[in-house]
Amino acid sequence: LRLPILKVRQDEDVGTIITGRVETGSLKSGSKVLFSPSGQVGEVRSIRKDGADISEAKGGDVVTVCLGDTVSADNLHRGMVASQPTNDPAADAETFVAQVIVLDHPGSIRAGYCPAIA
Repeated sequence: LRLPILKVRQDEDVGTIITGRVETGSLKSGSKVLFSPSGQVGEVRSIRKDGADISEAKGGDVVTVCLGDTVSADNLHRGMVASQPTNDPAADAETFVAQVIVLDHPGSIRAGYCPAIA
């Protein structure tokens, strides 16, 4: 499971609520989730998709997840990733290697070139 957090809010009636897109795996009501990189663990109380309650969210679904009071909204932030704590949890990375392919560029790219990423 990989669910990057897009939005976090606190509701006085239901507790902490996160919104995000399930990138891989699935998420079920009642399951435990680990938030990286903080290490906070919460339990999924309910899942909503398109305004309706669902029991399971699968890859590609944009969902709203109610965590109740298991995790405080103050401890969660946009960009954090929810994963299963027991099956391949998301981990921090000090560095990573990427291969970038430029398909269309108006000028020339040489040593020392500094791109502006918008």
